[in-house]
Amino acid sequence: MDFQLKDPNTIAPWKCADKKACCIAIDNSTVVHDRDSLLSRLREVLNHEIEKGDTYPYETPLSWEEAEEYFLKYCTVICLEWDGQGPLPNLQSPINWKEKLLGFFIIKPNYPSRCSHICNGGFMVVPETRGRGIGGILAHAFLYFGPRIGYKSSVFNLVFATNAASYKLWDRLGFTRTGVIRNAGRLRGQSKLVDAYIYQYEFPPLDQEAQVEDAS
Repeated sequence: MDFQLKDPNTIAPWKCADKKACCIAIDNSTVVHDRDSLLSRLREVLNHEIEKGDTYPYETPLSWEEAEEYFLKYCTVICLEWDGQGPLPNLQSPINWKEKLLGFFIIKPNYPSRCSHICNGGFMVVPETRGRGIGGILAHAFLYFGPRIGYKSSVFNLVFATNAASYKLWDRLGFTRTGVIRNAGRLRGQSKLVDAYIYQYEFPPLDQEAQVEDAS
């Protein structure tokens, strides 16, 4: 059975008009005005979360080169502020990323070769935009982009038991909690090792998931 990922640049943006946001997929080939400014903002937000030390497994902030590989080797979906009616943001025009970027997530294969049709995602809400439902927007956008890129299902390897906002979201969206990794994380602010949950979601055929595309 052949498997090939599609170019994320060919996938239409995902719109969430009632939240005044849209999500656009990019990779290393995407033409972005002042791409370094975008990458700098993505790296800044992710490294802030890494330094907090309570949701991501990394201990050391990403270098510039590591950030380029992390965000652009496969696909990153950026969530941008949008008025809900007018034209979508044009990535080839100047954008104030500090003001317009609401959140983002990466999509990449979770396993190599014969299992590469199963993807993994890493999600981040910009700290200044928390409390606006951006996490839910990112989750629904993931369900939109994942199967369109060509993935058949998704596995999240480490959803820490202390991250209630995350696991409650995946539970609500129908992800299956397939396992528990005991004592998985040495997280900042915790006096003992923290368990992590494994989640899986099988993407439905595209002709059966129109409701996901419209969800918010």
